[in-house]
Amino acid sequence: MRQCNDRHLLIGSSKVLEDVRLHRGWSRSELEKELERRKLLLEFIVKYNVRDFVSVNDIIHAYQSKPEKVLERVL
Repeated sequence: MRQCNDRHLLIGSSKVLEDVRLHRGWSRSELEKELERRKLLLEFIVKYNVRDFVSVNDIIHAYQSKPEKVLERVL
C-alpha cells in the first residue's frame, strides 16, 4: 500500500471551527490545543493501521468520554 502525504493547510479562518469554539466556550488557544490532540489521536490510528469501523469508532468514542485517559495510552 502506498503511503499518503496529504496535508491540510488552514488559510484564513474557518466559520465551522469558530462556531464550535463559541459553542463550547473555548478560547482560540483551547481550540488549537484540542485540534492538536485530535491530530495525535488520528496519527495513532494511522500508525497502528486501525482500519475497521468498530475499532476506529471505539477509539473515538473513548476519546470523547475520557480524552486524558485515551491520550495517555496513545502517547
